Amino acid sequence: LQDSPMIGLNKNILKSITHDGSLTIRGVIALSKNPVDYIEGAFIEIQKYENVLGSPPSPIGTSIKLSKPAGILIDETTQIVLQNLPIERKYEGAKMIELPVIPISVIREVITNSVVHRNYRSNEHIRIRIFADCFDVSNPAVISEKIWQDMLSSHSTYHPNEGLYTFLNSKQLYEGKGEGIWKIKGELERLRKIEPEFKVIGDLPS
Repeated sequence: LQDSPMIGLNKNILKSITHDGSLTIRGVIALSKNPVDYIEGAFIEIQKYENVLGSPPSPIGTSIKLSKPAGILIDETTQIVLQNLPIERKYEGAKMIELPVIPISVIREVITNSVVHRNYRSNEHIRIRIFADCFDVSNPAVISEKIWQDMLSSHSTYHPNEGLYTFLNSKQLYEGKGEGIWKIKGELERLRKIEPEFKVIGDLPS
């Protein structure tokens, strides 16, 4: 008997998250209830500030730390960021509509990228700072500055943790595996928002 394409796909998925009966790093990130129990930096830390970006930092309260299966982590982090960003008020006739200053699709994609594309062999964790006018995200890099610049100039993509995509739902994957950066830029340009900044800090992956 020959494997059907679906059976072959399932075997590849299983191989990406297990090895000799144990979960791989990808498996822990995708499925473990608390990945930080097994991988030191496998969590997101969120801190809110009352100042705008670029001014002296003034944190509000203590930070929130989340360590959950990747799909749940992305959803919960997206909601926290969404709830803490400023809103815009628009009117359609007499009806007032309140919208986040940054679309939820963009927020979710930024967070999805930070989870899926980070270096899980690093002990560093993902950090999100929410300011009065925006938010930023930093995560342990997988690529060097040179590779990053080559990707930007050639509009190419890179998937260091391909197996994680299987365990994310369709709304978390709206970017089409690797097109997230370009769609974030395009959506914010369409809405006439400030252009997002992407950069690699340091010459080598962390």
